[in-house]
Amino acid sequence: MGETIDYFYSHVSPWAYLGHNVVRMVAEKHGAVLRARPVDLSGVFDASGGLPLGKRHPARQAYRFIELQRWRDKRGVPLSFEPKFFPTKPGLADRSAIALAQAEGPAWEFSAAMFKAIWVDDL
Repeated sequence: MGETIDYFYSHVSPWAYLGHNVVRMVAEKHGAVLRARPVDLSGVFDASGGLPLGKRHPARQAYRFIELQRWRDKRGVPLSFEPKFFPTKPGLADRSAIALAQAEGPAWEFSAAMFKAIWVDDL
């Protein structure tokens, strides 16, 4: 077994959704083990001086859509740019993924399902 990679992500991040399968493929290619580490981004924003999406300047919000379109096309995956239930509180999904990971259960598949529910299916 190779190195272990702590994979920090948020279920409510479109960027994590867009990279979720890619990071897994890279880890598998190099024989690494991924350890799910969902995080609450509100704390990251507070600690780093960043702003959540709704508080960003309108020009930055608009550019975010341009970049999301580019990466959606590059990855070839569906993506709802304005999900019906966004932003949502990811706490239950995060804790569920952590519990699954600790129990050596299907945390990866669970998170993929959560990403699809939020970023594709508007659930």
